[in-house]
Amino acid sequence: MKSYFASGNGSGMDGIVDVRYRPIADIRRETVSWRCVEGSKAEIGVNRALGFGFRDRRLRPFAGVVRIAVSIALGLLLVACGGESETYRYRMTVYVDTPAGPRSGSSVIEVVSSPPDPMGSSHADARGEAVAVDLPGGTLFALLRRPTSPDGAGLYAEYAYGGALPNGDWRLRIEALKRQAQPALLPREELPMLVRFRDPADARTIEVLSPSDLAAGFGSGIRFSRVVIQVTNDPVSETIVSRLPSFRPGSGYAEWIRSLDVNDPRRLSIQDFRSGF
Repeated sequence: MKSYFASGNGSGMDGIVDVRYRPIADIRRETVSWRCVEGSKAEIGVNRALGFGFRDRRLRPFAGVVRIAVSIALGLLLVACGGESETYRYRMTVYVDTPAGPRSGSSVIEVVSSPPDPMGSSHADARGEAVAVDLPGGTLFALLRRPTSPDGAGLYAEYAYGGALPNGDWRLRIEALKRQAQPALLPREELPMLVRFRDPADARTIEVLSPSDLAAGFGSGIRFSRVVIQVTNDPVSETIVSRLPSFRPGSGYAEWIRSLDVNDPRRLSIQDFRSGF
C-alpha cells in the first residue's frame, strides 16, 4: 500500500491545502508538492490560480471556478501518483443447465480499488479474463462488462456481497469485502454480458445472448442458472486467448465494427474478454 502526504505554505488541516476562504492574492502564489513515499514525485505550481491573475477585483467572481479547478488538479495528481488502493481477487463461476447436466466455467479476477476522487467517484480497475463455459453447440462467454455499462469486473464482487458490506467509508467497505469467506450470488440485474461466436474463428460472428434465452444460441434445453462470486487468493486466470478468434488488424473485425450502428451491443473489443495484462 502506498502512503502520501502534501506540503505547502498556507496549508489547512493535515497538510491539505484549503483555499475555500483564502484571499485570491494568496491563492495565486500557492505552490503545493505531493510526494509518494515509494519515491515517485509530482509537483503542482498553482501559480496565479492556474493561469488566472486575479489582481483585478472585477475578476474575483471567477474565484469559485478557480477553486474547483485547483481541487480537480490536485485530485488528478493524487490519482497519477498512484493513490492509496486496496487489492483483492475473486473467482467468478458461471453455471448453465443442459440436458446432459450442469456445466460451469470460472475465472479469477484481480481488482485494484482506489478511494473516491474529489468528485466523489471511486475507481476499480480489473485484471483478468471473461468466463468461458463449454456447452453443446459452442462456448458461452461471460464478459468483463455488463450489458448496459463497460464497468463490470471491477464491481462484480461488490454487487454480490453488497448486503454484507458497510455503507459509507470506502476503505471499511473494501476491507470487509476482502474478509468474506462464503460465496455469494451475483444479482441478476448485474450479470455480465453473455455472448457466443457462431464461427469460433471469426470475431465478426459474435452474438449477444439474453440470460433468459440461452436456447436461442445453443439449442433447446440450455438454460442459464447463476453466477457465483467467491473471494480468493488464487492466481489470476490467463487461459482465454487460445479460445478466442482474432480481433487484430487484418481480421476484418475493426472494419466490421465501424459498419455497425453506434448503439449495437456487438460493438465489443478484446478488452471485454481480457483486460489489465
